[in-house]
Amino acid sequence: MMMMARILLGVLCLSGWCISTCLLHQYHYVAGPLTWTEAQTFCRKTYTDLATFGSPEEKSQLLSTLSSAGVNSDVWIGLYSKIVWRWSNGYRGDGAEYRNWNNNPNDEPDFSEPNQFCVCTAKDGRWWDSPCDDERPFICMAGTELEPEFVFVNKKMNWSAAQKHCRENSTDLATVRNNTENTKMKIMLTAKWTWIGLFRDPNMYWSDGSGFTDLSVRDWATSRESLGSKTVICGVASVKHVNQLSFTGCEKRLPFVCYSAPPPGERFTTNPTLVPLTGWCISTCLLHQYHYVAGPLTWTEAQTFCRKTYTDLATIGSPEEKSQLLSTLSSAGVNSDVWIGLYSKIVWRWSNGYRGDGAEYRNWKHYPHDEPDFSQPNAFCVCTGDDGGWWDSPCHGEQSFMCMAGTELEPEFVFVNKKMNWSAAQKHCRENSTDLATVRNNTENTKMKMLTTTWTWIGLFRDPNMYWSDGSGFTDLSVRDWATSRESLGSKTVICGVASVKNVQLSFTGCEKRLPFVCYSAPPPAPVKRQVVKLRIKSSVDLNAVKEEMLRKLQDKLEEKGVSGVTLKWREQPDGKVFHKERKGKKTEL
Repeated sequence: MMMMARILLGVLCLSGWCISTCLLHQYHYVAGPLTWTEAQTFCRKTYTDLATFGSPEEKSQLLSTLSSAGVNSDVWIGLYSKIVWRWSNGYRGDGAEYRNWNNNPNDEPDFSEPNQFCVCTAKDGRWWDSPCDDERPFICMAGTELEPEFVFVNKKMNWSAAQKHCRENSTDLATVRNNTENTKMKIMLTAKWTWIGLFRDPNMYWSDGSGFTDLSVRDWATSRESLGSKTVICGVASVKHVNQLSFTGCEKRLPFVCYSAPPPGERFTTNPTLVPLTGWCISTCLLHQYHYVAGPLTWTEAQTFCRKTYTDLATIGSPEEKSQLLSTLSSAGVNSDVWIGLYSKIVWRWSNGYRGDGAEYRNWKHYPHDEPDFSQPNAFCVCTGDDGGWWDSPCHGEQSFMCMAGTELEPEFVFVNKKMNWSAAQKHCRENSTDLATVRNNTENTKMKMLTTTWTWIGLFRDPNMYWSDGSGFTDLSVRDWATSRESLGSKTVICGVASVKNVQLSFTGCEKRLPFVCYSAPPPAPVKRQVVKLRIKSSVDLNAVKEEMLRKLQDKLEEKGVSGVTLKWREQPDGKVFHKERKGKKTEL
């Protein structure tokens, strides 16, 4: 049966993005007044979402917006909190919903202070919400569920410490399920305020999906409005003191502040048949600043100098950084090679893992070049010529190869006159003999040479083991333009990277040489932010079934565009789904 195309809505969260000051929110004051949900719907349709605060700069920008509009009242912002009261022992049976909130002089709970997520009882048996870090006596619970016993502990502790004490010495903090149990507990009270086991998690969120977790830096306005039986409360900002926040019932009608994303910068688009993702400004805030130093110093001395004076020896991680390095060298009038932060560890190994006597035997060719010389990228494998001399060679080259049979004491060599790359040759030998040939001495090398008629792979190889000095990995050889080098690696265990000034080509040489060098310094750290992208997709399939594949394709597309440090994830709705069918005329819910 043919399925009709549906318009699906989903929310994609991008976290870890380095947002430069070009990405400060633009705020828009709307006189309204509307309820919080109506304001949220208006902001999402007209701008991006209800206002969020993510930095001091954004706070300042919001204040400026409100001042310019001559605002003299509180305003809705995008903050909201879900109210879910729970008992410390997890009890959910009959009476779990019992409450005995105080209602004089204030209707409790009122959430008048930050961290008021825990509950205490007064001597009259009435309950109050209170900051969890306050220190009070507490009531533990013992006995059974059918016949609970209460134990008053006249030691002052915060709620979490009281909970721990009760769990270690009784059962848990007190669960109170009815008036009878509340009266039984009240008789024991001797302190003005006493902790019981009722609490709630903060559950605070921004409307756009970003998390709100840092209460300590917020200056909360005092509020005396009862939460009552509300399951959600919504955030307002004080106009006079923009850093003061409080909560109130979401059904109130207030003016509000929306925000919009910045004007589109560098655009990129995913596969248009999948999801359009456009308009995000990709900042160049992470470009290195390069510093040429005439030196000359050895690579290790240059590394030490750069780490003390700047950040480290130069790394090249993108075409933009290549261009910036080239510009630095050109401006300095450099006409010689320079050290950069690249280095490689030289560890030769045999394909079969042999490490016994003769494992270090080598018969490198010395004419016309001293091998191994690592003159090409990927020259990590070894072949022998018909004269028995050994050469390092790119592993993807296709050559004949020498397998090994027999025993370790009496090895036999098997020449295979088929052209394969080194890995394919290794696989062939392992499937049809033992492995690619291990050669441990002149006698074995001569024995092998007698079978060889052309360039022939043997079992010696090394891993790339390339690294940048600052710890970042170097894995992509294919995009590098390597300069031809004819310098023997000899017995070196480490070689160091140089860049050609004329065309930014890379090669390796002995680290003991004395050369000029390039350091880099990192820019001042930009704030790490979280952005939310709302996706509206026309599809005839259930996108919730392919959401992980979609996410992978989006992540790959970001990497193709050179965007790093970004983590994508879907924002799930309460029902666990990401995508929902769009319903015309229905208000957006929390």
